[in-house]
Amino acid sequence: MNGPFAPAWVESKGAVFFDYPFRDITQSLPLPWDETYLSEYSGFIADLGERYTDEERIRLKHLTQWL
Repeated sequence: MNGPFAPAWVESKGAVFFDYPFRDITQSLPLPWDETYLSEYSGFIADLGERYTDEERIRLKHLTQWL
């Protein structure tokens, strides 16, 4: 959901993306402080928590940032 793996629909909702070169390929990712992106990413994390809140086999999920 974050970094260069952010889905295109995040941009279509108004998040500002920027392009950068990486290993001769142009990548695109949302600005990490963009309010639309932060709202969608926060919702994603909340949905994960809600979905797996009663799953006893999961004790910790570590989500990293893209940097």
